[in-house]
Amino acid sequence: MFFETSQSQSEPLLNYIIINALEPSSSLLEPNDVEACIEVRNTCLQVHPRLMTLTPNSDVESGLTVVTYSNEIESEVDGIYKQMYDENTSIEEVIAMLRRYKDSSNPRDHEVFSCMIHFLFDEYKFFQSFYPARELAMTGYLFGSLIRHSLIEYIPLGIAMRYILDALNCPPETNLFKFGTQALSRFEFRLAEWRPLCEALIRIPHLMEARQDLVSIIQRALNTPGPQGDNISESHPISSNSPYEPPAPFTAIQPDPISEPLEVPPEDLSDRILFIVNNLAPSNFDLKVKEMREQFVDQYSRWFANYLVDQRICTEPNNHPLYLRFLDALDSRPLSKLILQETFIKAAALLNSDKSISGTDRSALKNVGTWLGTITLSRDQPIKHKNLSFKDLLIEGYDNGRLIVAIPFVCKTLEPCVKSKVFQPPNPWLMAVISLLAELYHFAEIKLNLKFDIEILCKSLDLNLDSVEPATILRSRPLESLAGPSLPEYPEDIGSMPMDSSSSQVGDSHVLVLGAQSSESHRALGTHIESILTNLVHLVHISPQLSPVYGNPTFKRAVQMAVDRAVREVLFFFTGRTRHFSFHFQIILPVVERSVTIAGISTRELVAKDFATEPNEEKLRRAGHLMAQKLAGSLALVTCKEPLKSNLATHLRQFLIDHGFNEVCALTSLRICLFIFVLPSLADGS
Repeated sequence: MFFETSQSQSEPLLNYIIINALEPSSSLLEPNDVEACIEVRNTCLQVHPRLMTLTPNSDVESGLTVVTYSNEIESEVDGIYKQMYDENTSIEEVIAMLRRYKDSSNPRDHEVFSCMIHFLFDEYKFFQSFYPARELAMTGYLFGSLIRHSLIEYIPLGIAMRYILDALNCPPETNLFKFGTQALSRFEFRLAEWRPLCEALIRIPHLMEARQDLVSIIQRALNTPGPQGDNISESHPISSNSPYEPPAPFTAIQPDPISEPLEVPPEDLSDRILFIVNNLAPSNFDLKVKEMREQFVDQYSRWFANYLVDQRICTEPNNHPLYLRFLDALDSRPLSKLILQETFIKAAALLNSDKSISGTDRSALKNVGTWLGTITLSRDQPIKHKNLSFKDLLIEGYDNGRLIVAIPFVCKTLEPCVKSKVFQPPNPWLMAVISLLAELYHFAEIKLNLKFDIEILCKSLDLNLDSVEPATILRSRPLESLAGPSLPEYPEDIGSMPMDSSSSQVGDSHVLVLGAQSSESHRALGTHIESILTNLVHLVHISPQLSPVYGNPTFKRAVQMAVDRAVREVLFFFTGRTRHFSFHFQIILPVVERSVTIAGISTRELVAKDFATEPNEEKLRRAGHLMAQKLAGSLALVTCKEPLKSNLATHLRQFLIDHGFNEVCALTSLRICLFIFVLPSLADGS
C-alpha cells in the first residue's frame, strides 16, 4: 500500500486525499469494515504524523489537514532540543515546559507545544539507523514521559502507543527495542489503565523474557474487574477520537459494580420520603423513623442510597451523625450495603473530576471521605484493598500531580479511626499509610494546606508527626525523586543500558564501578590503591620459629618484595619503571563482577523471603546491603586465594634465588613460609 514507504514526497498528500475520500462515505460502510477503516486512518497518521492535530483544545479533526509551522517556531523548537541533548537543559525541564505550554491560554505556546511533539513523532523513522545511543536513550525517556504525564491524549496517545508497540516487537538487540523498553519504563505503573495495550504487550515473548517483572503487572491489570480505560471507540470510523479512552487519574479506588436495578419510586412516595429526610432532627427522630419504616421498601434502596450520598452527605457534614443514626434505626442490610457502594462511587467520581482540582468539589470530597471513614473504620469495619488502596492512591496522586485532592481525602477518611478500637495506632495498616503521608510531608514539595491536613490527622490520632518514621516508597523508586523523575546516567553504548538484560559485558554491571569508569577515574583509583599498598611491605613479618633465617635481613626483604609483587599482580599490572599504572585489572575485576552478581541474586532471594512480613522497608534495605557486602567480600576472597597462592609461591622462589639463596634453601624456605605461615593467614582472610 502507498503508506508502507516513506521516500516519496507525495505520500502525505496521498494520505490526506484517502482520508478525505473516506470521511464523507464513512456512514455508508458496512459494520465489518469500520475496524479496517480505523486501521487505515491510524496507519496513515502513524506513518505521517504531520496529518495529526496536536494543538491543545483544537477542534480541527486529525487527518483532514497537513500541519505546518513557521520557520520561527521550528527554529525555537530546534533550539530547545539542542539544549536538551547538550545537557544544558534537563529532560525534566523540557517536560515541565511542555506542561506549561499545554495549559497556557497563549496560542503561540500551543503552537510550540504542538511542534515539539510533532518533531518527536517525525524522528521515529530515524531511531533505528541514525540516532546515537545516548541521544536515543534520552529520546525514549522523553517519549515515555509524554504518556506518563498525560501530555498527549486521544488520537496522539494511540499513535504514540503504536510507535512503542512497533519498537517492542523488534528483536531485542535492535536500538528500536531498547527505545521502546526505555519509553515503556516511564509509564508502566499506568498500564492497568489500557487493557488493549496490556493484551498486546503480553503477546511479545522476548519482551516478557527481558522484563519478567512486567508479567505480574500486566496479568494483575488484565484480571482486575471494573473500568480499566479499555473501551475502544466505536463511533464514527474516521472522526472517532482515539482507539483508547482517556484514562482516569486514580485507579486505586474501584467501587464494586452494583447489580441492583435503579428503581425510582412513584412521585408521591418519593415526595413523602424526601419530606421525612428534610425534616429529620434529633427532636423528632423517633417519629420520623416510624414514618420512614411505613413508607420505605427495599426495592427503592438504590435510589435512596444514591440520593442520600449525592445530595445530603456531600453537602451536610454536620448532619452525618444524624444520618448514620437514622440508617442504623432503619436496620436495612440492602440499604447499608448500597450506601457504602454509592459512597465509593461518589468518591471515585470526585477524585477523578477536574472540578476537584480547581476547588469547586473539594469540600464535597472531604465530606465523602469523612463519611466513608465513619461508616467503616470508626466501626472497626475494614476498607477492602480491592475497593480502595490508600497508599496506591497517594502514589497516583503524586505521579499525576493530584496530591491536592488525594491527601485531604485520605486524611479525612482516616480521622474517624480515633473512634475505632482496631484501627488505632500502632495498627500496622494505619501506620503504613501514616508513614507514607509523613514521607510526603517531609520530602515532597507540597503546599502548606496539605501539610496542615496531615498535621490535623496526626493530632486527632494522638500521634507526634516528628516521631513517625517516614516511608521510603517514593524516594526508593527507580529513576524517581521527590522533585520529580530524575534523568538517568546514559552510557556511551546503548547496549549497556540497564534495560538490556542480554549483555554480559563488564560495563553492563552498574554495581561494579571498576568496569565502567573513565581513564581519569581509573588513574585516581589506581593512585588510591597504590597508597594503600605502599605500606604493605611493613606488614610482612618473619616468624621467630624460622630460626635459621629469622634474623637475616636479606631473607626478610626477599619475602616482603615477593608478597608485594604477588598482591599487585592479582589487582593489576603496571608498566615501565615509573610505576604508572595502565589499570588493566587482570584477576580482581572478573572476580568482583562474578562475586557481586552471585551475591546480588542470592541476597535478593533470601532477604525477600526472610523479610516478607517486615513493614519497615529501611530494615529490609539495610539487611540486603549488609548481606550483599559480606557475601560478595567472602566470595571474592575465596576466589582470589588460589591465584594469590600461586603468584606468591612463584615470586618467593624467584626473589630468594635472586638474593643469593641456593635452590635447595629457597625451596625449603618457600615450603615453610607457605604451609606454616602464609596459608593459615589466607584461610582466615588476613
